[in-house]
Amino acid sequence: MLYIVSKLLKRSKLTGYGVQVEIRYNSKYIAYYICICCKLGGDDGEFGATTGRARRMGWFDCVASKYGCMLQGTTDIAFSLIDVLGYLDKIPVCVAYEIDGVSTTVFPNTVELNRAKPILEYVDGWKCDLQGISKYEDLPAQARAYIEFVEERLGYPITMISNGPKREDIIYR
Repeated sequence: MLYIVSKLLKRSKLTGYGVQVEIRYNSKYIAYYICICCKLGGDDGEFGATTGRARRMGWFDCVASKYGCMLQGTTDIAFSLIDVLGYLDKIPVCVAYEIDGVSTTVFPNTVELNRAKPILEYVDGWKCDLQGISKYEDLPAQARAYIEFVEERLGYPITMISNGPKREDIIYR
């Protein structure tokens, strides 16, 4: 039986807010992460599906996401909206925070979080449309590198990847 529990995971002020959904299927606990955070604003590549308004992108925060996985007992991750990153040359990923001149990959307490600055690493973009791809091996090498980069920093396997707006646009690994 499949259970879905929606949770709002307050991401730090560094990367914005993101929705995390925990999916429980048999003995697996799957954390659902949106690989970007959208805010109304003005990025050149992402637009609202209903309104058509431009969105600003917030980048994936590995530190906050890893902490969320640890708290929930996650076994697997479902990664969503990877298709909207296809227009970027380089994709920033928050891999650590700098707090008082010291780098950390441990999610800090609230007082420290208010002083934290994101440390970003950049992964090459793939500059193409991913919709319609149904096998992981068929993804561009740069898209696979992005997924594996995030997966390595989280320490949890990314077993599902959403690559389009349709329900069936999911790649299983």
